[in-house]
Amino acid sequence: MSSVKSMFTNKKTTVLLWLHFAIVIYALSSLFSKKAAISSVFTISFYAFYSLSLLCLVLYALFWQQILKHLPLSVAYANKSATILWQVLFGLLFFKESISYLQIVGLIIITLGILVMVTDNE
Repeated sequence: MSSVKSMFTNKKTTVLLWLHFAIVIYALSSLFSKKAAISSVFTISFYAFYSLSLLCLVLYALFWQQILKHLPLSVAYANKSATILWQVLFGLLFFKESISYLQIVGLIIITLGILVMVTDNE
């Protein structure tokens, strides 16, 4: 239990958690953009989803600027590729999109790349 507590008191781990929170917000902007795209133009749902997409982008930009103060740029950008993981998950959950074996292999490679970048800079 103490190792879990020490993990969250580590500054780098905390910044990485905030970074991934920001990445989820960034991925949500894509979700809302697609929802706006499939809505009829000039309807309330179109404006609502488009506004949510813009709000997510603004929030992400604010988080991103703060995160860059505490992480090397290479680590931050390597982690940004996790957006693809979230977008695939959102596609599966909200749009019933399918995923191929090659896409799964690509997601595994992305995840391994993120792990290499994060552990290499410790």
